[in-house]
Parts: sequence; structure tokens; C-alpha cells
Amino acid sequence: IMRIQTAQGHIVVTRDFGVRNTSNPPRTQMNEHNFEFYIPDGAHIVTDSATAASENGNPLKSAPVPEGEKNRYSFTFPLRPGFTHFEVVYQLPYSGRANINPKSIYPLQSFVVIMPKALQFHAAAGSTGFKLMNYPNQPDASVQVAANTKSGQNLAFTISSQGTPATGQKSATPRPNESDESSASITAPADSNNRPGGGLGRPIDAPDPLQKYRWWILGSCAALLILGGIYIARRQQTTNRALKYPKVNSHLTPAIQTKEGSDVPGEARSVESMRTSGRGLMEGIRDELFRIEMEHKKGQISQAEYQKAKAALDRTLERVLKRQVQEV
Repeated sequence: IMRIQTAQGHIVVTRDFGVRNTSNPPRTQMNEHNFEFYIPDGAHIVTDSATAASENGNPLKSAPVPEGEKNRYSFTFPLRPGFTHFEVVYQLPYSGRANINPKSIYPLQSFVVIMPKALQFHAAAGSTGFKLMNYPNQPDASVQVAANTKSGQNLAFTISSQGTPATGQKSATPRPNESDESSASITAPADSNNRPGGGLGRPIDAPDPLQKYRWWILGSCAALLILGGIYIARRQQTTNRALKYPKVNSHLTPAIQTKEGSDVPGEARSVESMRTSGRGLMEGIRDELFRIEMEHKKGQISQAEYQKAKAALDRTLERVLKRQVQEV
């Protein structure tokens, strides 16, 4: 979707890209050129305007990376199974008339241009046939749609005059089968309107707000468990030594004191308690490593998240093993 506004001698263009990963078996796509796009000549991307969001996820800042070819950029955000949404805003000079060529790299289910009715739209010679559509949610806007376009197909057009959509109207995004949506599919075009609610708006996405910090939290919890176990074990050792060698405040020797070098049942229990605590911590870390491996194989976490979490747990496990060797 391309939303166009004009003001103060320039054009502001907001591009929305919807990508659906329909790989089977489900697999996350991650490389340096995950999703690529062009901007018109003379345009520049507005700083911090680009975002990316997985299905049911909150938008995250994701700055496009310039490619070797002029005006070509790419997002490095992972394309997980399901729907991924990209958005970027750029500006270009405007003096009453502008030629815009989106240069689509991928086949699109639909390419949509939304602009004020005060602007005039003219498809370029040899361009794809655009159709004017009504958009009830924003009656002051003109909506042009090109459906089922192919990779590299000409989508160039010209706009003239000046206009800005009324600020009092709801600037909602048209959905597929309702008005339109620009959607590129990784394997095959798919309808992205498979959601509950019929004509209602998109359900509110509410992912886990701590998802970004989950592995750091897990690593910190594991470290706290280990430190707690060490503290309890050392405290038990101190108590046993106090019972074995109590301070003598009189000329009488307490009955609890034993001969030097003799075995004390409490000390044996302390050692066994430390070993049991260490085994419990190691089993917990091994279980977490197994769960991370399963999530990574299923594609539920990215390679970077997997390596970060595994490294944290490996370091924790190494500390436990060293501590047990020192205690022995």
C-alpha cells in the first residue's frame, strides 16, 4: 500500500508491505536481503520511520539497509511463518507534478495507491491497468488498485495538483476482499484476511511484552538459583563446623564435642545436601537446554536468540560443574 500526501513543496509517501510466509514445513527465512524494495529518484527515507512486525507482534524499529543498486533497500527482519508487516516513510520534492515508479520486485496480490481526491492520478504509458475503488472509511481519499501484478511489472504513475486527506477521518488501511492490500507471498499468493470478526477491525495484537528479554531473564534466574544453592550449602557447612568445634566458655567440655578427626553425621548430611542441590540445578539447566533445542528446530526462535540463550546456559552449567569440583 502506498499512501501519498503533499505539503510545503514535498511529497510524503508511506509504504506498507504485507508478506506472508507459507513455507511447508514452516520455516523462518533469515538472510541479509530478506525483503527488498525501491524508492523513487530524489527520495530519501525519513529517519526512524521504518518498522517491522511479525504476526501477533508489536512493531519494532528496523532501519532499511541500502543495497548496491541505486534507490534499492532491504529489511533484515526475519520472515517467520505467517504474516509479516513492514512500513517505511520517505519524502521527495514536489512542485505540482511528480512521476513515481514503485518498481515492484515481487509478484503482488494487490498494489494500492491512496491519496487525496484533490490530487490527479495518471497511470504511465505501458503501466499496469489501475482501477479506481471506493473506500468508505475515508471518503475524501482516492484509491487506485492494481491486482495480481507480476514481478517487475510496470507500476509507474504520475500525480499532479496538491492535497492532503482530512485529518478528522479515520486513516484505516483497506483489507483484502474489502478494498485491497499490497501483499507479497514467499511461496504462493494467499488471502491475508483469514481472521475472526468478519467486517470488524483487525484484532488487537498483544504479544508477551518481555519476549525481547526472555533469555536474559532465564539466564539471570538460573544464576540466582545457583548462587542461592551455594549460599545455603555454605551456611550449612558453617553450622556443622560450629557444632563440631564449639567455643568453650568454661573448664567443662560440652558433651556434643567429639574427638578430633571423628566423623560427624551432620557434616555428612551437609555434603549430601550440597550434592543433591547441585544435581537439581544441573537437571534444571539440562531441561532448559533441551527445550531451547526443540524450539529452535521448530523455528519458534531465531538463530540469534538460540545462540544467545544457549551460550548463557552453557556458562551457567560450566560454573556449577566447577563449583562441584571445588566442593569435592
